[in-house]
Amino acid sequence: MSSLRPISFSDPRYKCLCGLIHVVTATQICLALYVAASVFSVIFGSKDLLTWLLVPLFVVSLSAYAFTTERHKYLYPFLIITIVHQFVSLIMAFIVICFAIINFDSLKKIIAHSLGSKELPSVSLSLSILSLTVLICVVVAIFHVWQAVVIYRCLEFYEDRGSPLEGSPSSRWRDDEATDWTIERECRTGAV
Repeated sequence: MSSLRPISFSDPRYKCLCGLIHVVTATQICLALYVAASVFSVIFGSKDLLTWLLVPLFVVSLSAYAFTTERHKYLYPFLIITIVHQFVSLIMAFIVICFAIINFDSLKKIIAHSLGSKELPSVSLSLSILSLTVLICVVVAIFHVWQAVVIYRCLEFYEDRGSPLEGSPSSRWRDDEATDWTIERECRTGAV
């Protein structure tokens, strides 16, 4: 008889997207999107930033290990990097807005340079590009909030799935009181 807590894979607590997909599958999809974004950043990004590729390699390898072993603690780096991306997206939107308020003429020059035009773009074109940039940053931040919630629920699923039943012999190892070496030895020998 198993001493682990029985967890139903179809439990609504572990579903997302209106109950259509399990949080483990959604987390795996988010990880695949993270891998794709990392590959695109290597291909289209600055070659000077290749050392930052170590972070995605670390996150992806630990997350893949978490999925194969179903151990929740190895998903924490993915959760942390998701929260970092969320804040970076919001900070980027804030910086773009502040820069536009403080120095709109320089922003128009940057837009003209990016478009390959010698003349400055109109105010309406500049505002539409600015609005689109801020909107994309906010949408990405909202996606990362959702992704963080999904990853956290996946962590909970793996943690609940691996936690022992109350009163089982393996539950004694998880008690906060079992920190003394004497108590641990008694638990191992069954003398308690």
